Amino acid sequence: MSKREKIIVGLMITSVIFGAYHFYSTSRPNVRFGMPGKTAEPVKKKEKSITISLSEKELYVLKQVPLSWADDPFITNTSKGKQVKVYPPIPKDLKYSGYLKAENRMLAIINGTEYQIGEVIPPTQYFVTDISPKRVVISLPGGINPGTVPILESD
Repeated sequence: MSKREKIIVGLMITSVIFGAYHFYSTSRPNVRFGMPGKTAEPVKKKEKSITISLSEKELYVLKQVPLSWADDPFITNTSKGKQVKVYPPIPKDLKYSGYLKAENRMLAIINGTEYQIGEVIPPTQYFVTDISPKRVVISLPGGINPGTVPILESD
């Protein structure tokens, strides 16, 4: 081993020993939560124990939280009579063939026609929201249902 490698390995071993010593030698406080004005009894008698009491406002906020959800936001179930908005699908026949950059304006060439940001693509309800050299971002008015049209790669 070269002198440089011996120094690096020595520093590594020293840092591992110091880290193990520091990790196992320091004691960690026991944190417990309690009601205001009351102290929590520690489970085991330890030297360092921190008791945190909640204020009246914090207790009020905790009481306002419902214990169960009325409707699970992660499950889409339309059988409850809820109306689900159906947006038109992102058109698959759009072909982004290139872009033009003139001063501070960018134009995207989609299906042979030039569009700038904010213009509606006629056969659809979608309009152009962002133009980059690799892709065009389109969405419905209000930024609903965004999608991308990648540039056509030529062989």
